[in-house]
Amino acid sequence: FLMLRRPPRSTLDRSSAASDVYKRQVHGIQIMEGTGKYVCVFLLLIPIVLFVSLSYFQRPLRGHRVLNTIRGEATIKYEEKHGMPYITGTTREAVAFALGFAHAADRLWDMNVKRAVAAGRAAEIFGEEAIGLDKYMRSLQLEKATEKSEAVLTPESKAWIEAYAEGINTYLDEMVMLPIEFQILRKGFAHWQVQDSLLVLKFMSFTIACNWQLVTLRTGIAEKYGKELAERLVPYEESNSFVEQLSIVKDEDLEAMGLESDELQTLKQSQKAREQEEKQSDQDKAAQKLAEQLEQERAAKEQEMKKKVEEEQFRLAKEELERKKADEREKEEELKAQQDKKKKEEQAKLRKEQEERFEAERKKKENEEKIKLEEALKAEAERLKKEKEEKLRIEEQQRAEEERKKIEERVRILEIEKIESEKKKKADEEKLKVEEQKRTEAEKARLRMEEQLRIEAENKQKRAEEEREELRRIEEARLKKEIIEKQKAEIKQREDQLAREAEEKLKKEKEAKLAKEIEESIQASKKNKEDLRQKEQDTKGKLNERAQKRQEVRESTQELLNKLENRAKEEAGKQRRTVSEDQLAREAEEKLKKEKEAKLAKEIEESIQASKKNKEDLRQKEQDTKGKLNERAQKRQEVRESTQELLNKLENRAKEEAGKQRRTVSEDQLARE
Repeated sequence: FLMLRRPPRSTLDRSSAASDVYKRQVHGIQIMEGTGKYVCVFLLLIPIVLFVSLSYFQRPLRGHRVLNTIRGEATIKYEEKHGMPYITGTTREAVAFALGFAHAADRLWDMNVKRAVAAGRAAEIFGEEAIGLDKYMRSLQLEKATEKSEAVLTPESKAWIEAYAEGINTYLDEMVMLPIEFQILRKGFAHWQVQDSLLVLKFMSFTIACNWQLVTLRTGIAEKYGKELAERLVPYEESNSFVEQLSIVKDEDLEAMGLESDELQTLKQSQKAREQEEKQSDQDKAAQKLAEQLEQERAAKEQEMKKKVEEEQFRLAKEELERKKADEREKEEELKAQQDKKKKEEQAKLRKEQEERFEAERKKKENEEKIKLEEALKAEAERLKKEKEEKLRIEEQQRAEEERKKIEERVRILEIEKIESEKKKKADEEKLKVEEQKRTEAEKARLRMEEQLRIEAENKQKRAEEEREELRRIEEARLKKEIIEKQKAEIKQREDQLAREAEEKLKKEKEAKLAKEIEESIQASKKNKEDLRQKEQDTKGKLNERAQKRQEVRESTQELLNKLENRAKEEAGKQRRTVSEDQLAREAEEKLKKEKEAKLAKEIEESIQASKKNKEDLRQKEQDTKGKLNERAQKRQEVRESTQELLNKLENRAKEEAGKQRRTVSEDQLARE
């Protein structure tokens, strides 16, 4: 190609520029011709090197090879001349493994082609021309036949075929490259499976059978038109057999040629006799096999019947057990329902009894509290009566002396009083106003103190309730004891509150009564004395009643505490208490609290109203008795001092009780910790 494109010689005669171009072209052509020679030599060497390398890698094996596998040890010894392998091994599986290894080393391409043709996949290797062969092979359904035969394989034969496939795959994994046939067609080799061995065996048996066409024709006619027509059209003869087709010279040819002898006749006769004996033995064997098959079928049927009977018995027994279990479950459910009903009825009865018991206890407590308050009031009235009698006796003596002195002074001062009466009236009015202001301020201070004490008591109750809730959450087992302790604390607080309120009422009553007694003594000493005595008796009776009531309250609280402690002990022995009982107890306690608070509120209102009435009476009497203001002021001062002392004592007592409660709370917390 380059020589043809070389410029002609005639161009040398042209101009110098053209000659230069020609020289350059010639030089390039010479360079290209030199390199082309080397390229051609290289391209020729490539196939030679490939062929030598492939022949080196795929040359026949020589020497011997030892294969150590899990199935055993096997050795392959190759003949030096032709490379024929001789295999020995410790186990059958090891020998099969070595056989697969040797087959893969010698005839891997042949194995791949047979596997593809038997599976109907020859077109994958050879192209569209093999599609007809694939259709025909797939119509034979050899793959389904291999699946059936694989299912029927014995464990020994299956293990042998698996070892054979493993030998093929191990050689395939050890190969550097596939044989030259695979390289030319650019195809690969899939790992060998048990199904592939069975498929190739089916294909080989199919190719070995020479009369398969007649057999298929006979079976097709028999299926469509019956066996008689198939026998008439394609009769089964010994001449059609595979053995007869393989015979080279027939007996007829020998007779025609005159080569038959007596020995041949005797051989024929003996052969016929043997054939008859073989037929007879075959018939006997067939009959024996039929008998054995029938016996086996009968035994199998008997076993199946036995199994069915046993299964039926087992099913019936199972149904009976399930029915019994269902009956037992129903009975258990009925018993549980009855027990639940009984438990609910018993719980309802217990609740009713507890409610009745709590109601009776509440009524008893109320009666006992009333009685105790009356007794306390009586005792207090008696004490006050004695104190008042002593005070009255002292006051009477003082009054007698004062009256004697006053009578003497009155005589002297009658005239002066007339002049200064008007001035004194004005001064007295001013003093009354100042005293009323002081009195109102004292009452306000007292009310403030009462409110502070009440607020402190409420705060204490709230703190106690919060502590109670926290303790309930933390320790459910100690709830009962804590509730009892808190109830004790509440009862003590209530007693203290009642005592304070009673003392405050007594103070108010004392002040009112003292004021009344002073005013009445100014107007008429005798009448005042009698009235005071009567009032004192009434107050003493009230105080005695209140003291009795207080005593009753204390005794009832003590009894309640004892009962609660006993109940707590009993419940601790039982270790359980229903939530309903706790709720009822709480409700009963709340009811008692509300009733007591209502009673106390009523008593406070009554005392306030009485104090208001007393104040009005005092004001009216003060207007009438302005002359004796000095004596009344002194007595009031004494009363104020006594009330202040009482208030101080009550405050100290309240502080002491608060300290005690704090100590008890701290001790309880320490004990819990």
